[in-house]
Amino acid sequence: MKHIHPFIVITICILFLVPYTSLHSAGIRDDYISQTGIPRQLRQIVNENRDIALPPLHPDTSFTFETLLINKYTNFSTIDDVRIAGVLEQIRENNDWQYNFNYRRIGCTKHLEDFLPREKLIEDINFLFDVLRYGYGAYHYFGGDDVFLPIRYTMIEKLNNMDKPFQVSSFLDDLLISELQNIISDNYFQIHNVTLGAVKHILYMSDEFILYKEKNDFFTEIDGVIYKVLEISCIDTGITQPDYFILPTLTNDGEFAWVFGIVTANTGYETVEITVVFENAVTKSTRSFNVNLPQIISPQLSKSPMLEINELNGITLMKNRTLIGEQQEHIDFIYSADALKDKPVLIMDLRGTGGEQAAYTREWLRSFTNYEPDDTFLFTYSMHLTTYVIRDLLSYFIPYNIANRTFEMAELNHARKMGTQQNTASSVSYKYRLEWDKPIQNDNFVIVITDNNIHISGEMFIGQLRQLENVLFVGTNTSGTHLSVGFTRSNYRHARIGRTKLPNSKIDIIFGLELNLRPDLSQFEGIGFMPDLYVPPEESLERVLRFIERYGLLENLQ
Repeated sequence: MKHIHPFIVITICILFLVPYTSLHSAGIRDDYISQTGIPRQLRQIVNENRDIALPPLHPDTSFTFETLLINKYTNFSTIDDVRIAGVLEQIRENNDWQYNFNYRRIGCTKHLEDFLPREKLIEDINFLFDVLRYGYGAYHYFGGDDVFLPIRYTMIEKLNNMDKPFQVSSFLDDLLISELQNIISDNYFQIHNVTLGAVKHILYMSDEFILYKEKNDFFTEIDGVIYKVLEISCIDTGITQPDYFILPTLTNDGEFAWVFGIVTANTGYETVEITVVFENAVTKSTRSFNVNLPQIISPQLSKSPMLEINELNGITLMKNRTLIGEQQEHIDFIYSADALKDKPVLIMDLRGTGGEQAAYTREWLRSFTNYEPDDTFLFTYSMHLTTYVIRDLLSYFIPYNIANRTFEMAELNHARKMGTQQNTASSVSYKYRLEWDKPIQNDNFVIVITDNNIHISGEMFIGQLRQLENVLFVGTNTSGTHLSVGFTRSNYRHARIGRTKLPNSKIDIIFGLELNLRPDLSQFEGIGFMPDLYVPPEESLERVLRFIERYGLLENLQ
């Protein structure tokens, strides 16, 4: 079991600096309920899923910020500066894409058979931990020096107690992976194609019983008799709260209902068994059933074409499987928003969407809503981008007059203050929302289909879409791959990714350069965004189409 260490520096700052407010309480508006007949219980679910309560502003903001962040990141000694410069120079030399590509293609495993003297491997360890300390975005999230430096000393001590020379494969497995996997839980961090990821959360569910909710109780029909769900227990998880095992869904007929299910860390089992006690609504007698909840798998879907738009039963369907493509494909993606924004009902099938070019989703939403979406995560840059660390955090958390006295404001905040920004793609001025706790107005009904294969930019897109009114998410939770992979906010730029190799053993290291946390500081890695309605991905599109027909969305919204 991987141990997540306390948030050391950055989390403390965020807890103290975030103002108390409700962020992005976007949901389904009342007028849509009256127009379409969508159940009010569904509206309540959507609205509750969008609310995020933030901690209060710390009373002594400037002291907290300067002592815990600015001094921590900027007071390097001359010796430290020289060493950091050397490490970064090595990273830059090792980050040549063509060189890395050829190296991986020609000899990606051959070097693991080599034997190296102890001194060379100790050099690699010191290089690795310098890279982590001055480049890895989640270094402080997982404990900083207090956690990483003892691990480095442990590795060196183990090497000193071993015979030499030492095989690179054993160095990789028995030292690097064995030690680091106990402290790093990051779905983007890789050592020689081994991901030191967070425990993945998987959807388990069954529609053997279709449940309906009345006030706070759930009911179902068994052999023509109405029963209330009385108790639920699960040996696999040890959880006994009934609500924990009941999820909202769409039935095969497109009806809004509830079923037994749970999203939990992968247990290693194909099914999770629960025991349900039902109570006869009239006689009060009870019946007990063992219900198997099978694991819901998100199938791998083709990434080509990048964008596809068509009509199904008069309903517009947009499919997007990747945010990696040629420039023209990205331009087509951005401009598709203009054609889609007037559709009364739009299905966005984003199953499997990934990639590292998040700026395009922001441009798409600007065109779709005429408003600038907010950042869906709290960004901090890695330590070797010191000025960006300070500027980003200051501009996000501190009022304008305080930030202006300390550092120059970031470009985005200047645009917010001015109220407009010129869009280079379409030469249209887009409005910046000055009330950031308000949802983005959206007058059509958007249904977004999600699955467990959505990651990185795809999850950024989901987070941005959650800021819109009248958006419903159907499917499974996303992958939760966002802790350290970073994005520039400028248009048409790639993610901030560190890619290097250890100088002697030639072991590949891939890591993110930023730290991304949800505004409420809840765990996201391995969990992802939850949908409003839980539906197996292989059936989600069909059930959504039946849902639209059943509740008359297309006819009533035209």
